[in-house]
Amino acid sequence: MPARIADMAPRLVPVPGVRAVSLVGSRVRGTHRPDSDRDPGVCCHGVPDVAALIAPASEVRGAPAAVAGPGGWGPWEAAWEAEFLVEGARKSSSVGDTLHVALCLSRAFGILAQSLHAHHRVWCLNEKGAPAVAAALPDAPRTSPHESVR
Repeated sequence: MPARIADMAPRLVPVPGVRAVSLVGSRVRGTHRPDSDRDPGVCCHGVPDVAALIAPASEVRGAPAAVAGPGGWGPWEAAWEAEFLVEGARKSSSVGDTLHVALCLSRAFGILAQSLHAHHRVWCLNEKGAPAVAAALPDAPRTSPHESVR
């Protein structure tokens, strides 16, 4: 187990509700790259004290850490997921994984289009044409003068 996760486990286990801490994700599967992150999995009984998880996670990270409750990524999920997908596409493009790049960017655009619709309380029932409709909504990002939107 990587040092950071091994260091984190004894700090997290005493938190009420936490039963175990393990490494999950690509490093466990053996499919990680040198720039892959380390994902701790926190196994809980009942609902853990999420606020009590923030301090040890921030201490190990060396910066403020965001911790979400069971089954969630928190209220920032859509924006964070889109950013995460774009970063994943960037990493995959460096190794020529064009399918993963296309899927990540497609999902990111879908999330952002849905988020703009939700922000304006407008239904987006179909992804077909959603970017053009989202671009017409108030507060939608505008292109720079040297770019065009089709």
